[in-house]
Amino acid sequence: MPVEQAPQAIEDAFKGAATEVAATATDATAAMKADETVVVLESLQELSQRPDISDEQRATAARAMAAYLQKAREAAEKGDKKAEDALQHYRATK
Repeated sequence: MPVEQAPQAIEDAFKGAATEVAATATDATAAMKADETVVVLESLQELSQRPDISDEQRATAARAMAAYLQKAREAAEKGDKKAEDALQHYRATK
């Protein structure tokens, strides 16, 4: 999934979800739109680990996570300190 499609994909997959799940999905999409990689990765990680989501929702969260991890890796390789910090935080909380 391209990073640009991730916010809409998450919104669509979690539309009508339970309140707590929907709130986490909303946090993820807001962070995506604000380019806050740490929050994106935290929110997607939280979503993907929930036992109360569907397989489709879990798959969508996993695809979005993969896209954002790739984006962060590429940015970190180019010297982006914020991206490197996001990856380190992700690895530490995984």
